[in-house]
Amino acid sequence: MSRARDSVGPVCVGVDASAGSSDALALGRVLAELLGASLVAVHVETDERRGEFDAASADADVRTVDGDSGAQGLGQFGQAEGASLLVVGASSRTGLGRVRPGETASQLFSEASVSVAVAPLGYADQGGQISIVGCGYDDGEAARSALQWAVALCAERPTMKLEVLSVVPRLAFGGAPVGALPSVTAQAALGAAIQHDVDAAVQRAGDPSAIRAVRLAGDAITALVAESARLDLLVLGSRGRGPARRVLLGSVSTEVIRAATCPVVVVARTT
Repeated sequence: MSRARDSVGPVCVGVDASAGSSDALALGRVLAELLGASLVAVHVETDERRGEFDAASADADVRTVDGDSGAQGLGQFGQAEGASLLVVGASSRTGLGRVRPGETASQLFSEASVSVAVAPLGYADQGGQISIVGCGYDDGEAARSALQWAVALCAERPTMKLEVLSVVPRLAFGGAPVGALPSVTAQAALGAAIQHDVDAAVQRAGDPSAIRAVRLAGDAITALVAESARLDLLVLGSRGRGPARRVLLGSVSTEVIRAATCPVVVVARTT
C-alpha cells in the first residue's frame, strides 16, 4: 500500500539558472515518488539577483519567493510548507558525477531544519533510478534517525535494497589480545561490538531480511566514498551535537559529501 501524498510533506527543490537545477529536479522527482510526496520547485529571488531566472526553463511549476539568500529562502519556504525534504544541485565547479555542495547547500547544512539532499553534477542525464540505498551507521542518535528515514524510503518496495554501512577503524595495536582469551584481538573485539550494534539497529528498523548489514574497514571517509560509486543513494545522519531538527554536518559527513559520486541525503535530527 503506497502512502497518501497529503500525509507526507512536499519535496521542495531549489531551482535557479545554474547547471545543477536540472539535476536537483531529476533527483527531487525520484525521491518525491518514493516518499509519496508532492514536488514543489522553488526559486528564491534576492535583492542582488532578480529577473535572472526564466521559470519556463525549469520544466516544472515554480514557486518564486523572496529571501536574503537562496538557502534562507528555500529553508523558510520548506519549513512553512512542512517539507519532508529539500533538494539542491551540486556546485558547478565540481566534476561530473560529484556531489560537492555549492553555496546554497552548504548554508542549508548549517541552518536548515529539514533534511537535505544534494544531486551530483550531471545526475539529470543518468536515468534517475534508485535500486541500492546505503545508510551510514555508527549507533549514534543521528544515525538512528538516518536509518529510520532510509527504511521509510525503501518500505514496500521489494526491488530496492537497503544496506546499513558501518566502518570498523583499524587500530594501531589491533593485534593485541584482549580479555581472557588471547585469541581475541582488540581489532576483532571492536569489529564484533560494532556488528552487534548494527544487528540490533537492523532488528529495530524493520524486517531484517530486507536490510543487509555491510561492515567496512579502515577510514570512514575513504570507505563511504568508495561505496558511493556503487550506490544509487547514500543516507547520512547529521552531527550528534547541536539543536534538534537541524542538519549539521560532522567532519565525516562533510568530507563524504565533497567526494561522493551518488546523491546524498543528510537527515535532520528528530531529537
